[in-house]
Amino acid sequence: MNRESTRFKNQLGKEKRSNTVRKLFEGIHRFSQKASKIVSFLPMIMMLIISYEVLGRYLLGNPTKWAWLTNKQIFGFFILFAGVYTMSEAAHIRIEIFYDRFSPRVKAEWVGRWRAGATQFLDE
Repeated sequence: MNRESTRFKNQLGKEKRSNTVRKLFEGIHRFSQKASKIVSFLPMIMMLIISYEVLGRYLLGNPTKWAWLTNKQIFGFFILFAGVYTMSEAAHIRIEIFYDRFSPRVKAEWVGRWRAGATQFLDE
């Protein structure tokens, strides 16, 4: 075999591998999209569980042992898929209720204060 045919075979092998990897990543992306849409209903289930717990505890005097732990598990699962979905959409999770309305100077001042407070809290 000459050098060019070997190079061609190597290139062909790389294309097959990259095609396989691309298909794998597309499959993972499709799975994460579908699973995330299903998982997006979990906060409603959490709300129902908490409502059941509150009614049972305060109106019926019969609290449950499982509601709090179940909600913690559901919330952890929900956050896991929320992160996967956000990363697959190349997005960023932000909570900016008031932050967007401030001027850049005020934003910088508040971020500086928050960092100082967080640093002091974490050092203790």
